[in-house]
Amino acid sequence: MKKLILLAWIITLSISVYGQKHDTATDEYVQKNGELDKVSKAIGLNYKLPKEYIASGRFNLKDPPANPVELTRTTFGVIVSKWIHEDKECIIFIRAAGTNGGINKSIDDLPENVFSQIRNSLKMGYFNEKTTDEQMEKLKKIITIWTPQKSKEVFNAHYVITYPIKEKKAVYQGKYRHRLELIMTKWGKSLTVSFLLTKKGNRHIDKYIKDVEEAFRFED
Repeated sequence: MKKLILLAWIITLSISVYGQKHDTATDEYVQKNGELDKVSKAIGLNYKLPKEYIASGRFNLKDPPANPVELTRTTFGVIVSKWIHEDKECIIFIRAAGTNGGINKSIDDLPENVFSQIRNSLKMGYFNEKTTDEQMEKLKKIITIWTPQKSKEVFNAHYVITYPIKEKKAVYQGKYRHRLELIMTKWGKSLTVSFLLTKKGNRHIDKYIKDVEEAFRFED
């Protein structure tokens, strides 16, 4: 009898955890776990999942009306992993760019596509267009570019950019509002972290940012 109860508990727990990772109403399941390992290796990045989080595999957000069009724009692209905090107040989307080809350590410029990505999320022109001088001036008033010293100290990155998402309709699962983007770049390769928070979670956003800062670090 005890074995049957234990088995039922394990099955229930497994279903619960799977449900937390992928919501079939909003997520289009693509691939099992391991994509973040593959991507991080391709861009020369090490990571360690914080013990307070569970992680999903790669997936796409379903198109509207399953998700608001505003959310599919601000989190544009394939999500290689979703991290869910145990307090259920924060969800983190992780996306990557520049995973094709090897690592060229002579590259230290900030890729143009980073600004294209930012413009797209802010509804400032199209992703496949070059950023104009006028658009760049607007972006400078919105984004925060970390100093080279801080970028290296925290992530061992060449560049780190953060900026707020003020689109109120960019909401996931009805309660997690997209609040902040963090982009870390090295050798022309980028990783983007999207913070989606409940109202309560947003009051403690610094705690979740700290978790990310301790989780990722580029190789030397």
